[in-house]
Amino acid sequence: MAEQPVLDLRSLASVETPEVVSAALRRFRRRLVVRGLWAALALLVAVLSLISLRSNRDLPERIMGASRISYPTGNPGDGLYDVRGVRFVVLEIADLGGGQLGVHVVGTPDPAGQTVITTVSLPGTPHGAGRYASSDWWFETPKPANGTIPVAVTMGPCADGNGCKGSFVIDLGALGVPTDFWR
Repeated sequence: MAEQPVLDLRSLASVETPEVVSAALRRFRRRLVVRGLWAALALLVAVLSLISLRSNRDLPERIMGASRISYPTGNPGDGLYDVRGVRFVVLEIADLGGGQLGVHVVGTPDPAGQTVITTVSLPGTPHGAGRYASSDWWFETPKPANGTIPVAVTMGPCADGNGCKGSFVIDLGALGVPTDFWR
């Protein structure tokens, strides 16, 4: 076997970098930048998704997750309202913060099944709609200064073929809701 001469490493210092090495370095740097940008984009999407999930919860989730929830207490029958054969029950009142209350109301049709609840609404809020069997309504309303929340109801059928109108008033004080909820 022929011996090769020993390579003087000092002679390599004066030689320019071969094209293969410089091309590999360029690819490495480009990949590093591209992958870094993808990682930053993925992190941004994850953070924005978390923020969106926390802020865009629907109203039932906000009411159920409120730090202060009051369930009607007091005398038996409190929180029950009968309007034209339909019984409405106030299940919970939640302090949503920012001067807003969350109200959860359930309506159950008359036992004969003749009355259909079509809408239930609070002043200044969009109405909820429910049909036939028990129906849930979830509302967000400004805290009432006087502690009462009027509720309008439309149901049917009626003799004239149009929806029958009815109403009831939720008295927060009578339901045992703490005054600091609504003042």
